[in-house]
Amino acid sequence: MTPVGYWVRLWALKIAVSPWLLYYNSQFDTLRLRDILEDYVLFAHIFVFDALRVDDVDPPVIVDAAAYTGLSTLYLSYRFPDAEIVAIEPSPSNFSLLREHVGHIDRITCVNKALWGEQTTVTVSDRGVGEWVYSVHHDDQKGVVVETVTMKDVLAMVDTHRIGLFKVDIEGSEKHVFANESEWLASVERIIIETHDFIADGCEDALWGAIDRSEWDVRDQGRNIYLERNR
Repeated sequence: MTPVGYWVRLWALKIAVSPWLLYYNSQFDTLRLRDILEDYVLFAHIFVFDALRVDDVDPPVIVDAAAYTGLSTLYLSYRFPDAEIVAIEPSPSNFSLLREHVGHIDRITCVNKALWGEQTTVTVSDRGVGEWVYSVHHDDQKGVVVETVTMKDVLAMVDTHRIGLFKVDIEGSEKHVFANESEWLASVERIIIETHDFIADGCEDALWGAIDRSEWDVRDQGRNIYLERNR
């Protein structure tokens, strides 16, 4: 995209989402979008098109991985005002904005680590396609080194040891989360996941290898796959 095309698209998107932005600005004192296309695209995806909408549920605990700048966490806190939320984001710059957005909400725990299949250190690197698209690599030395957190660790953080909703958009790291020890899945009731085989081949295979499909109802939800336990 040319520089002119970028700014034209950003300007058009600002106009298109302005009614929703005005409304949600009245709901959240801390809502802030950077003057970049990625933030407005993500805002539209979540708040305008309801990409994370789940009806007729009341999850006591939500895990938001990755939370990026906190827009998804804000939306989930708005939709589920009684839920305890664990927001996981490995990128230091995104995490700083995440804390600005939701750090004042007592029922939200912000974790500046990368969700992974084991406790280790990984490298967070910019894929060169926008502030919101950071990838995590186990053997890449170019980037910021961060510690990891596992789903077993996350379960130890929450009071109920049950996760009502697990939102997963972690740019290929889902392969490592689902391909490793997956006993934690027994504590998860619903999953919203975007898989990224174009980043890390085998992401969907890892998901379906960990899931017993007879125990889950599955449907496509735009870019996401929505899974809900049926037993």
